[in-house]
Amino acid sequence: MKKSSRIKVWLTCPEPESENLRMQIGDADISNIGNYSHCTFVTKGKGYFKPNSQANPTIGESGQLEEVDEVAIQFICEENKIPKLIEIVKIHHPYEEVAIDFVQLLEME
Repeated sequence: MKKSSRIKVWLTCPEPESENLRMQIGDADISNIGNYSHCTFVTKGKGYFKPNSQANPTIGESGQLEEVDEVAIQFICEENKIPKLIEIVKIHHPYEEVAIDFVQLLEME
C-alpha cells in the first residue's frame, strides 16, 4: 500500500475550550476532507494528571491529582498543514503540555 499525504490527528482538550479549538482548526482549513470543512469526531472522557513542582498548571495545583472533563478531537489533515495546526494548538489550547498523536495514513485503493 502507498502512504497517503494525509495524517490522522488525535488530541485531547478540556471540554469548555474544545469548541473554540475545533473552530480555529476548521477555519484554518486544516480539518477538510474533499469538499467538506470542519470535519471532526469528538469523544467525551476524563483526563487525569498530577502537576509536579516545576509545572505551571492552567487547572489544578502542583502535587494534587486532578480530574478534568475533556474531549478527544480526531480529524484528518494534509501533512503540509501540521505546522499551522501546531501553531493554532499553541495559541488556543489551555494546557502547557498537550496530548496529541499524529498517525500516517495509507491510500485506499
